[in-house]
Amino acid sequence: MITFHPGAEEKLESFTPENTSLVTDFDGTVISGASQNSFSVFIDILGTEYAEKARRLYSIFRPHEANHELDIERKKMIMERWWKNHLWLFAKTPLTQDHLTDKLIQNLVLRKGMYSLISGFNENAIPTMVFSAGVAQVIDMVLERDFGNQHNIEVAANRLSFSPQWINNGTQGAPIHVVNKTDRDFPHLFSEQIQKRTHVIVAWDSLSDSQMVTSIPIERRLMIGFLNKSNDSDRKSFGEKFDIVVESSECDGWLAEILLNQIWIK
Repeated sequence: MITFHPGAEEKLESFTPENTSLVTDFDGTVISGASQNSFSVFIDILGTEYAEKARRLYSIFRPHEANHELDIERKKMIMERWWKNHLWLFAKTPLTQDHLTDKLIQNLVLRKGMYSLISGFNENAIPTMVFSAGVAQVIDMVLERDFGNQHNIEVAANRLSFSPQWINNGTQGAPIHVVNKTDRDFPHLFSEQIQKRTHVIVAWDSLSDSQMVTSIPIERRLMIGFLNKSNDSDRKSFGEKFDIVVESSECDGWLAEILLNQIWIK
């Protein structure tokens, strides 16, 4: 089910191919909410010890991530600890470049309708940025597999750094997590072609991502929320934050058709 909240269609009227960009999350957004994510795919290939430790970290930190009442500064500190611990676990296992094969991404499936949306934007030179707290190399592989050589898709995520022996030794730059994933914390990750656009469509599946792009005024920022697991509390919260809410792990193609028609047909 797709719900347009009051004002969403009127807001879309000012969006054109010349002024619009798309900034989207990856896990649970570009990728189906029923799929694995760009971290969990490593559980299948890095062995039992890694899997047990990764799941332990998840059980410790995930409740804090899901707690929307938690003080933002404390939450940021806790999320940074989680990401650093997991990245350290990659190095300890160790994760190497040899693990980055097609087998790694075989269970990462695009959200239905997302191919039409991103391809449509790309064909009309609308810049797209994937801004994610996931693993950049995994995202690159999925985009190359499913979209091929599409030059308008940029990726800003946790890019793993490898030693000359191909062993992971951390990330390039500060870790990106669900709380600091904003244009305030990482303005340098936004390219000139994204920054030149005056309107933005922002898509994500978590309330924690609601501040992902704040440099563009709210009246020129169309926010789409994918509610992958629906309950009354989340439905209310999403309705307050987003212009459009998709209550499904899929998209059914309707959202892409609606947005593309609204932007191009005036």
